[in-house]
Amino acid sequence: MKTIRTIPSVMAVLLLSLTACSQSADKKENVASELAMSTIQPSEKETMKKTGAFLEISLKINDDNRPAAAGVYLKYKEPFLTKIDGATSKELLMRGEDVQVLHGFETEEQANAYLTTSLFSKDIVGELGPLLAADPEVRVYSSAAAIPGAQVQAGAFLEISLKIDNANRPAAGEVYAKYKAPFLEKADGATSKELLMRGDDVQVLHGFETEEQANAYLTSDLFTNDVVRELGPLLGGDPEIRVYSVFKK
Repeated sequence: MKTIRTIPSVMAVLLLSLTACSQSADKKENVASELAMSTIQPSEKETMKKTGAFLEISLKINDDNRPAAAGVYLKYKEPFLTKIDGATSKELLMRGEDVQVLHGFETEEQANAYLTTSLFSKDIVGELGPLLAADPEVRVYSSAAAIPGAQVQAGAFLEISLKIDNANRPAAGEVYAKYKAPFLEKADGATSKELLMRGDDVQVLHGFETEEQANAYLTSDLFTNDVVRELGPLLGGDPEIRVYSVFKK
């Protein structure tokens, strides 16, 4: 399984600039932080953890094999959260084209290290392997700002991955910071919005209460008129848009 290593040294500078954008935002950004915090319900044991990276593993699994794959996810979720260094959350996301396991970690280094553990490489890969219809897609993203708490509560996720050159990333970070508070305040069902980064692209990870609300946001004036208009000149290719519902056992 090929792992994508992320955030070379030049990206560290960009991360600092993006973080600075968030810190310099006005009172609306403070409202955004409060709203994001209200969606997080960490256990007492995990209150000091912050999610600073996400590991996204997307899997091509036929409909007939999805129940078995969900069984593997449920079997190893607790061992992941209790035994893996830096683990903060794990969610199974589903859509027609594929399923995705979204892992939260305190650091990018811990996310990459997990891929070499026995729990992943022997146990999980061993049981999931026969269920796959194609090679998995593995992405490791660093979060522009660490997310307090253990887990963001959402019923669906909208992932928008953007090809943006290094020179344009600070400007893209400003667009993200500008519209984060309006998104959390005005978009129906919005629960969270995070900017994730790696060498290949950046991703805006949106949390919603339902999949229907996630899809509806893509037709809203806030997205089509404001966000798309300002981000458009900064893009190096067409965005990749994925909407997943969160698996509930």
